Amino acid sequence: MKWYWLLILFLFLALFQLLQIVDLNRSVKDLSASKQLIYQQKKMLEREMEDNEKITKMQHWFEGVQIDDMLLTDFYSKDTVSLSSLLTIDKSLFLFISEKSCTTCYLPYLKKMNSLAKKRGFDRVFLLADYENRVGLKSLLFEHDIRMKVYTIVKTDRLFEHNIEPISFLLTLNRYIDNVFIPHKTNFSLVESYLNIVEERFFND
Repeated sequence: MKWYWLLILFLFLALFQLLQIVDLNRSVKDLSASKQLIYQQKKMLEREMEDNEKITKMQHWFEGVQIDDMLLTDFYSKDTVSLSSLLTIDKSLFLFISEKSCTTCYLPYLKKMNSLAKKRGFDRVFLLADYENRVGLKSLLFEHDIRMKVYTIVKTDRLFEHNIEPISFLLTLNRYIDNVFIPHKTNFSLVESYLNIVEERFFND
């Protein structure tokens, strides 16, 4: 009988110790997962800071520069025009995109810009596209119901030649860039406020 109770006690202690080990392993896993989450959040924050720094540098680089009188093609009529021929008011709003641009970065902005063009006039707001794939561009415009004027670039300016980032800006009659905005997934919250300022200050007539 004595050995029986000793065996029961031994099994109980072994089970208790096993449960402690399982609980410890679970705690270690939870801690590891928590550390992994913190690490991922830290890396995301670092990437966001790097993106914001890059955006700021680009905005400074483009601001105030006079661009060449680029040769363009009307996407719909296929007529060839000069950039200067589009500039009929003090400041016109442009968005430059390329085939390699991050679509998710500029799409929310493009949609808002399209709405602004419908509201304030299609002679004030333009999309410049550095696209070789006409079908791809047409698909993008059709899918998102983009009705604004679209021009593909025949001969690009040196500023845009190797650029793949989407860039929005106001352009004066003398082709000087002003009020640069770089649409990006890190600044979606600024899209509406930027366009509201543009509308109130420059299109409110």
